[in-house]
Amino acid sequence: MKKFFYGSLVLISMLFVACSEDYTDPKALSGTTWRCSDFSGNTLYTSTFDYLEFRFVSTSTVEGWNKLKGGAVEKNGSATYSIKGNILTIETGGGSQTVTIDKKTMTMSDEGVTLVFKKQ
Repeated sequence: MKKFFYGSLVLISMLFVACSEDYTDPKALSGTTWRCSDFSGNTLYTSTFDYLEFRFVSTSTVEGWNKLKGGAVEKNGSATYSIKGNILTIETGGGSQTVTIDKKTMTMSDEGVTLVFKKQ
């Protein structure tokens, strides 16, 4: 009976490990959407947006989307991205943005405002 119990425990542990996503791999990131809707009291963001989104459309391309207050969902543009460890670098024609990946959140700073994106 002990062998059965310990064997079952090991199997269950393996299932939990296998089911957890590693978003530091572009293959796992591709096809996912990440949303920020809590702007931590920043009045510019709070008065302008309902939310911001990253949509990872491939293993190297991300789209930026937003929903304006009282408006439609809009695409801001596309960019390329790369990942090294838990650091995601988004490259646009005008520069780059660094984002930190931590399990099911992404955190970035935009002009002194910290934005936390959650996987949808």
